[in-house]
Amino acid sequence: SIASSVTVLVSTTLYIMAAIIGDKDVFFNIHKSVDFFGRFYIIGTTLCRRLVDWSRSEQGEGIMNNAKYQPPGPSGVLERERLLGKLAAWSDRKLVIIHGQAGQGKSTLAADYVRALAVPSVWYTLDPGDDDPAVFLASFGRAVQRVYPRHVTDVPAPPRDRYRGSDPSPAVAQWLAKLLREIPSGLFVFDDYHVLAESASLPTLLSMIVEASPPAVRIMILSRTRPELPATELRSIGGRAELTGADLRCTEAEVNELFSSAFGTPLSKTQAK
Repeated sequence: SIASSVTVLVSTTLYIMAAIIGDKDVFFNIHKSVDFFGRFYIIGTTLCRRLVDWSRSEQGEGIMNNAKYQPPGPSGVLERERLLGKLAAWSDRKLVIIHGQAGQGKSTLAADYVRALAVPSVWYTLDPGDDDPAVFLASFGRAVQRVYPRHVTDVPAPPRDRYRGSDPSPAVAQWLAKLLREIPSGLFVFDDYHVLAESASLPTLLSMIVEASPPAVRIMILSRTRPELPATELRSIGGRAELTGADLRCTEAEVNELFSSAFGTPLSKTQAK
């Protein structure tokens, strides 16, 4: 490897320098340093290999991916009752989309809403690895099983056939139906959709999840850009609602509350504007 080659090169260079100097003490000290460095290298590479093996194990994967399946913690700064009220009023909508600029509080709002729900929720943070349909389906299956272990006792192996454009794969539809058919109710939240907004497969997969999920299961998508999903029969399965950046923008009252909570200093009406 590159690291071992560098070790040999450094060791050889130091020995040559010691020989040129001709001092036995210098040679002895360099020898001890090289020996220590070599031992440190062996221990370090061994630990790294074991860490990689552990991360690939089921236990390691579960711990390292825990953040992917967890909503952000409560901010404790601003309770956005105005927007939480809108989300509560849309409890009959099959699909809710929240999109706006970074820092407008999309994930925090959704997390506060999730914590107030009386039904279970599946939180799934999308990342570049989810661009592979098989990877996404396997990870999504594990996320669902974590929340519904009694209803999903075993996650079926995801289909690995090539995904072609935006045409739904019958194998994927069957897989989703098998995974979700026993789930009684709940909310599936997909955060950071914008990371894969240009994906060839993810929009179709999310659309298929909307269609395959039981009637009492709702879907929420959070994104910095407006998600464009393939057409689904939302009218017949519950409809759609949307919060935009304009909705997420803080009102004067919310700005004042934010400054009062965070800094202990209320703002004047002019400053709040």
